[in-house]
Amino acid sequence: MRDTESWYRHLVSDISGFWPQEHGGIKPSLLFQVELGLRLMERLDPERPADGVWVLLGGYPFARAGGLATTPDEERLLVSARHLLWTLRRRRMWLQSLETYRELPERLRGYRLPSPGDPARRAEPFVATGRFATYDAELRSMPGFARRELPLASPGSHRFVERRRITSVTLPESLRPAPAPGHGSPRGTRERNGLCTYLWRNSRTPPDGWTTPNGRSAGPPVTGSGASPP
Repeated sequence: MRDTESWYRHLVSDISGFWPQEHGGIKPSLLFQVELGLRLMERLDPERPADGVWVLLGGYPFARAGGLATTPDEERLLVSARHLLWTLRRRRMWLQSLETYRELPERLRGYRLPSPGDPARRAEPFVATGRFATYDAELRSMPGFARRELPLASPGSHRFVERRRITSVTLPESLRPAPAPGHGSPRGTRERNGLCTYLWRNSRTPPDGWTTPNGRSAGPPVTGSGASPP
């Protein structure tokens, strides 16, 4: 899962002291998310209406078919934006967010929206003036993976919901698991083969369909595609 929040946190910090009380119900992060979408459209075709940004975020090749994304760099912009703005890929959600953005004071916004159906026009904001450099940097690269520690239940009594009822379980000290060693995500054939080799060497019975380190079959072939396990 990609990290879709870290990129705008420093911008929210920059603008929080200037956020008007009458718009306290609006999260400042929405401003930067909308502007990232507007910046994407500005990079691909600045004369296209701001209302249509949501079409670029759903993963369908409309941008390529419309001649907006014809180079690898432009495709990279789309891929990055789709990860970061996945929650705005629906037409209704994008238009609602755009309307909310339009209600914010112009001194906070980096774009002017003359009227529905018109393209967004860039303006120099009074706060968080480095936001456009952040937008361009985020669109140039893939967002990192979201990482968070998963806490393990400690010995003792624990309550949880099962079938809409509160129930409990008591974990004895003897079931405390040993710390599990971490590992990186395989990124290529060499790493994947190395992981399979490690598992094979440390397994008494090699899994069916896997190959030994010298390339010989370790069991019956995998049914279906016949490929080795990932």
